[in-house]
Amino acid sequence: MDIFTRIKNLEIQGAINIAEHSLIYLKGFAKKNGFGHKFDLECDRLIAARPTGVALYNVIRELRRDKSFRKIDELLNKIKNNKEKISNYGEKLIKNNSTVQTHCHSSNVMDIIKKAAENKKFTVIADVTEPMHQGIKTVKELSEIKNIEVILVTDDAAGLALSHPCISMSDILILGADAIRKDGIVNKIGTYLLAVAAKERGIPFYIAASTLKYDRRRRLVIEMRKPSEVHRKIKGVKILNPAFDVTPWKFINGVITEDGTKKPEQVLRELKQV
Repeated sequence: MDIFTRIKNLEIQGAINIAEHSLIYLKGFAKKNGFGHKFDLECDRLIAARPTGVALYNVIRELRRDKSFRKIDELLNKIKNNKEKISNYGEKLIKNNSTVQTHCHSSNVMDIIKKAAENKKFTVIADVTEPMHQGIKTVKELSEIKNIEVILVTDDAAGLALSHPCISMSDILILGADAIRKDGIVNKIGTYLLAVAAKERGIPFYIAASTLKYDRRRRLVIEMRKPSEVHRKIKGVKILNPAFDVTPWKFINGVITEDGTKKPEQVLRELKQV
């Protein structure tokens, strides 16, 4: 199965993971075909495979300015180093014996949780993340980590985890992002509703994402996935399956980046810079 199908089918998921796998693929492609017109077309095909996430767009833009194997290796090292730095900053937000809630599957969030679990004990709540059940991947990975209790809930129960001890009331939410824009955080559908519920309850809501996800594109394309992921065809019913939503900045306490945890105002200032 080629990389384009694997990305579209969510076998490779997470904006940074997609960027990383794509760079590795492009390195192999360039060794066989060079950095000419075919290389440019391959870059365009990769970007089109998941148009909402901006990390891949940003690394390819950098690569097109300097088409070289050196640049590919530089970008891959940058991704690796950013992950480590984000985990170091993020784990400080997780307190011993606290409850952390997340949504979907984010490599940055997973790294933060793993780092925190090295010397703390705590609970992690994750939801199923319908319709593709990406949260199942999250809890399976979490179940292999020592020092944490893992709770899986349905998407409909995710808000209850913020307000009622029948599940385990959350102390903090940490989610990933596919793009960071001036109008808000673009992430897996359902993020916005969780952010609103967290704000209502006064529970801090953080995003873990590198600055490679800063999105200065004029137009945001919200990926609409196949209706069949939601349900088989129903006569007379139109099924919409948006993959992402946008959470306004007023619901976000901070963004955990490789440069530290930033307030929304700081991120917005940086987004204005070219």
